[in-house]
Amino acid sequence: MAVDGDSARHASLGERLGLGPWLPFTGRGLAGFAEAGAGRLVAFQILFSALVSLSLVWGVRQMVFPVVQNALAQLPETLASIQASRLRWPDAHPVVLASSPQLALCVNPGSSPDLGLNGDVQFELRDSELAVRGVLGAYASPYRPNLDLPLDRIAAGAEWGAWRSPMLALLGVGTFLVQLLLFWILPLVHAVPTWTLGWVLRRSIHFPGAYRIAAASLWPASLLPVVAIPLYSLLWIRIPGLVFLFLAQFVLGWMLLLWAILSLPARPARESTASNPFSGSSGARPGTRRKGRNPFHS
Repeated sequence: MAVDGDSARHASLGERLGLGPWLPFTGRGLAGFAEAGAGRLVAFQILFSALVSLSLVWGVRQMVFPVVQNALAQLPETLASIQASRLRWPDAHPVVLASSPQLALCVNPGSSPDLGLNGDVQFELRDSELAVRGVLGAYASPYRPNLDLPLDRIAAGAEWGAWRSPMLALLGVGTFLVQLLLFWILPLVHAVPTWTLGWVLRRSIHFPGAYRIAAASLWPASLLPVVAIPLYSLLWIRIPGLVFLFLAQFVLGWMLLLWAILSLPARPARESTASNPFSGSSGARPGTRRKGRNPFHS
């Protein structure tokens, strides 16, 4: 896209080199996407959706899989299962099968309060419900009547071996599709405020460009959860830091959006074509008397 005049000062590096907008991390870089094509927009949406998906899959692989593997080794060799909406377990005492600072897997047939909280998130198999407790609250859901889940060591290990890879793949694909859908829908919500703010700030912007800028501002903000999940997996941050970074992406998105709007070229002033009623006829030089016909001359 060729740029000249006032627009050249607002062109991003990619535009000056003839590459088009390609670095959505600065105000000028984001503003360049106002004129980007649909293919470029979709390509960046796919790229950042994939980053979010890969981060979550890696985090689950690091945090959940080792705990599940250790829990399988602690299951009884005798028959144990969840059938007909009830837990069938050979012992009535609560037991922590496996735990880490982020996750704990427990069996609590009598819903004993003595089990405590052994991880940021704790799953408990109770007599008739699955309870999820953690630092952010608690939730319980009754077992489905058609649920048939083996809990003895051999059968549960076989089920886990057969389903762990497909579950991880489904998680990755599902996260990718949801994030991609959000990258399409959220800019529709932000487009009207973006266009209105651009008009108030006297920036050169049209509604399709407002949608593209709103979409582009979401991409760098989405890197906060991309980074937060590995940091939490490695215990460099805990739950408060994880929640903070997830919420901060919305604030960062709006800050980047405002930066992009301010980086747009100024809207050209509309030239007035109306003549000044106090300056005489158009074309007359100020301060000169208009020559006219003398009514007293014959």
